[in-house]
Amino acid sequence: MKDIHQMAEKIQQTLGILGQGGGDSSVSGVSNGTEGSGDTQQENVSVTDDASDDTHKKQEVLTPSILKHEILPLYDYVSERQRQLDGYPSILPVKLQQENGEKYGYWYSSGFGWRTHLLTKKREFHQGLDIKTRSGVPVIAAADGRVVKIERSGYLGKTIEIDHEGDEFKTLYAHLKDYADGLRVGQKVTRDQIIGYVGNTGRSTGAHLHYGVYDMKRKRWVNPIKYILDQQPTFSQ
Repeated sequence: MKDIHQMAEKIQQTLGILGQGGGDSSVSGVSNGTEGSGDTQQENVSVTDDASDDTHKKQEVLTPSILKHEILPLYDYVSERQRQLDGYPSILPVKLQQENGEKYGYWYSSGFGWRTHLLTKKREFHQGLDIKTRSGVPVIAAADGRVVKIERSGYLGKTIEIDHEGDEFKTLYAHLKDYADGLRVGQKVTRDQIIGYVGNTGRSTGAHLHYGVYDMKRKRWVNPIKYILDQQPTFSQ
């Protein structure tokens, strides 16, 4: 228990959360020669401190309840960081690995930034990333979040919008062939959950997914490729 206490204290110092809850950093183990003896269920016992000029001091003994009090802030800290990571759009939003073992290929057919649109021939700013793959390939949520919009527009076709962690990011999935069964506005979704299928609806020249990431703090669309950490394009289909 003494080792656990010391480890917990070091972790709290490293994370910068010492003093934000948990046990008193002054808590120590039973003095040398008494460790493991006596009634370990007592919260407080009097022990002799050799360095205190023969003055008796009360010293708190480490017990499971004290350690629990120290470990809980660490658990809460890690849980909160995990929740933030789960709400961070960090994966490729298409499910390439199929249940039958087949794996679909893909490539980025149009990047984020200025381009000349293939249909209108006009120069425009492309606010997302076009992911070219087969029609019908499942589209998955890039992170935990809540569905805020399901609609069909003339330009983007069938679309889905999802708000993520603390309204920090929003992701857009467009030109879908169809939506996942039962998907509705207000529904909570998790990373990797199927939300729709790659299609060619709206103003599109072929089956692909238009994927957008909106930074709500900066109030602008950002380059999605900077948030995709798990995949490199493959050119075979």
